[in-house]
Amino acid sequence: DIVTHAPMMQDITGTRGYIRLGWGDRDYYGAERKTMGLMAKALFLPTPSVVEVANFKKPEQAGKTLVPLRISDGELKKLLAFITASIALDRQGQPSLVRKEPSGFRYYSAHGRYHLLRNCNNWTAKALHQSGQDVHYRTAFLADRVMRQLD
Repeated sequence: DIVTHAPMMQDITGTRGYIRLGWGDRDYYGAERKTMGLMAKALFLPTPSVVEVANFKKPEQAGKTLVPLRISDGELKKLLAFITASIALDRQGQPSLVRKEPSGFRYYSAHGRYHLLRNCNNWTAKALHQSGQDVHYRTAFLADRVMRQLD
């Protein structure tokens, strides 16, 4: 479904059936060694960002808390438009890979600066809002604020 609505994602989504996408600080998110210094910099300084692309064979492999969304084809298209617009492209018009973990998770350069008041939870809530979900993103600084709106 992703490639149907967002062809530019074909090269980065992989071949497994389920994909987790996220947004975060370029140096901290997916870092092999997460230090207090990296975390403080990510929270308190506007820093460059990345989009994470992680593939899974089964949805439960993506994380301990999963919330099913019932969205129309048009809403999915809007959600994917938001996500693909977040990915920064290189001069050839391709996503720019920042790092790849041994697990296969990949991190691509993204638009926007990450900080405490503009974080991964805001990004997720805004993506959901853009797709038509009744989610308020301006105050969604914590994951539970996003999750409570999806109940």
